[in-house]
Amino acid sequence: MNFLDYLTTLTTADTRQAQGRLVKVSATTAYGLTFIFSDAKPSVITYPKGALLGRIRQTTTVVDKNTKKTVAYTAVDLDEPLLVDAVNQKYLTYLWFKPTELEFADNGEQPRADNKTELVPLYCNTTSGVKLRPEANTLKKELKTVSYGNIVGYTDKSTKKYLTITFLKVFDAKGKAIGWVASDYVSYIKPQSKALPKVDSTGGATTVIVSQDDDPQSGISDSTGAGILKVVLYGFFFLLFGLFFYSSYRAYKDKKNERKAKLV
Repeated sequence: MNFLDYLTTLTTADTRQAQGRLVKVSATTAYGLTFIFSDAKPSVITYPKGALLGRIRQTTTVVDKNTKKTVAYTAVDLDEPLLVDAVNQKYLTYLWFKPTELEFADNGEQPRADNKTELVPLYCNTTSGVKLRPEANTLKKELKTVSYGNIVGYTDKSTKKYLTITFLKVFDAKGKAIGWVASDYVSYIKPQSKALPKVDSTGGATTVIVSQDDDPQSGISDSTGAGILKVVLYGFFFLLFGLFFYSSYRAYKDKKNERKAKLV
């Protein structure tokens, strides 16, 4: 099934269901963007039709600055990361594609662990994000932080205890063990999406909610809400300062007038 056709059959919350699915290029050429949430011009990597890309991370939307239309993009974790800095050994691990350029390259089966146990998906269900760690230990540095609603990985429900915290073992989409995650911050059911709109048959959408978690490669976050809050707080601060200054000035003037009255 074409990936875009699949998206049109889903509700907002269900769009995350495709996470972890293997995809390839359906169009004549696919244009992978290094980021989408930025005013800067992204690098573009082209792929020919039929090229195997990797696995879906998420789908979200942005407003095209030229057409002013809302456009859907899908982040794909690349099976073969791209080397962008040979000196410092830096790689691009994922790219953004339009859904019209993708199609599924798998049959939708759940991955299996090495012992052939079927794995089930795990989703982050906390707005602060959940940390994937190499061991079931909060002292170990996290491998990555997964934002709300996104898939953390897959699990065979194996657990380990660290103090009062229960950790779940996490596998990737190929069934390879990749770490541990605290069970209190994940769920087996997809949480209601906060960033995924209903995608229509043209690849467009109706809602735009973006954040740095959506595209950490861009290094630019959506600060609209924070900006408004800062304006309100600064305005309130200057209002209080103005009132304080005015009251101090009036008190000074009153005392000065009193002294003048006494001299008279």
